[in-house]
Parts: sequence; C-alpha cells; structure tokens
Amino acid sequence: MKIPLVRLELFDLHTYLSSIYKHRKYVSIAIAFWMVYGYELTSLSLDRAIDTSLDNYQQVNNSTPKIIGGKYASGGVGMSLIIRGNKYYYTDEIEQTPWKSISRLKSIQAGVVYGEGYYWCLSTLPSPQGVCTRHGWMRDTAAKDIKNCSNALTTIRNSIERVKNVRPLRTTSIIVANEYPHNPTNRPDGYELFMAGKGGYTVLKSQQLMRSISIKIIAQCPTVSIVSFIARPEVLVTYGLVNDRVREFKCYEAYNTRLSTNPKLPWGYQSCL
Repeated sequence: MKIPLVRLELFDLHTYLSSIYKHRKYVSIAIAFWMVYGYELTSLSLDRAIDTSLDNYQQVNNSTPKIIGGKYASGGVGMSLIIRGNKYYYTDEIEQTPWKSISRLKSIQAGVVYGEGYYWCLSTLPSPQGVCTRHGWMRDTAAKDIKNCSNALTTIRNSIERVKNVRPLRTTSIIVANEYPHNPTNRPDGYELFMAGKGGYTVLKSQQLMRSISIKIIAQCPTVSIVSFIARPEVLVTYGLVNDRVREFKCYEAYNTRLSTNPKLPWGYQSCL
C-alpha cells in the first residue's frame, strides 16, 4: 500500500483528504516512524557529509610535511628519538621506551617534530646549534630557557650548600672557547662552582653527585656544555658533553700546556696534578 503524496496539481483537495482519511492508520504509523528514525538518519547523513567535507578540505589544504625517519635529538643530555616507518622510541641515559606509533608525534616542519614534551631535530639538519626549537637547531636564549636554567642553578646551589662545611658556594659563568677552542657541542657557555670550606672535598669525592649535578645544569641550560667543580686549595674536576653524554673529563697528564705549541687542552680532557 502506497502512502499518497502531496501533489495538489494532480488531485483535487477533496480526493486527497479523503485518501488521507481512508489510510489514516498507515499515515500515523509513517509519521511516527519518521519522527523516531527519520531525524536521526537525516542528522547522521548530515554529520557524515560534514566529516567528508572536512576530510577533503584537510587533504587539499594540509601543508604539514611528512615525518622523516632517522635519529632525532633535542639538545638534552643523552636524549634521542629514533623514528622508523610508522613507529618511534625515545631513549635517554636512564631508559628506553617501547616502540610507539608516530601518530603521537606532531610534525612541525621538515626534520622537526614535537613529542614526549620536547622539540626534536633530525641529526642531519644543517647548522646544529646546541638546542632544538620549532625553528630547527639554534642557540635559544628565550626567557623560558633562562628561567629554567636559573631555577636549576638555584636548586643545585641549595643542594650543595646542605653538604656540611661547604658554604658558601660561588657560581661563575665562563666562556668555554677560552679554555677549549675546539668545542664540538656548539654550546658556548659553562659554569664553575667554587666550594669554600672542607666540605668541598666531600663533593669532589662523589663522582655520582657531581655527574648528577652536571646533568641537571646541562639539561636545563641549553647553551652550557661544561660544569667545573673547584675546592680550595685549587682542585678542579670538570664534567661536560662528550658524544651527547655527560662525562668526567679525562686527565691529560702527558699534555704539558707550557711546552706544547697549542697551550689549550683538547675537548674531553682536563689538567690533573
């Protein structure tokens, strides 16, 4: 049985109304069915149409570059992001995560992604400058970085000064090139921590403590590549970035700075008495 349609140009009004009345039971059922399901079906079709339009728009207008596979770095201490195909994993000096989907990463520009709380730059990008930003490798001295570095130094100062007989502590910034002209890290700055009192020797006896302090400073200060600990009388121990890891500089006992034609030590070495 067909429900009559409104076509007044083909049927006179009396005939149409009579037909509606005659089949009023079926008309009521049809109206009820549309009210329950028709709106939902219409709404669903509309939603699908909108989603399809948005997908097409994004495909046409999406200029975000594809994520390139390879090794990425942030400029942080021993931190790397390895991308292969549609998977990646994060590794640092403490742990390595399982493989994850690259859908967790955000492509910023060619060779730069964001994920795990950091910007990551492809290691083959030109002009590495110590820290990765959304613009690529550069020496970033933004206010946020300065604040993070300052906070880290304050925390470390408080930690060292809690060691018995180590107060006061004096922190001095240095230009690395003055001591190491061939600094491979492209991080031009360093810090010297002068520890007065007998407690300074307590700090120097703990390689774990000095390395932990150095890691925190280098990780939070993007332009810093070395941290030196000095106790009085003048005893100096230096930690710095060597092959993307914080290590104690080795003693270069055979390197006589007074007799050598190059009085500067090579990177990764320090004078030892």
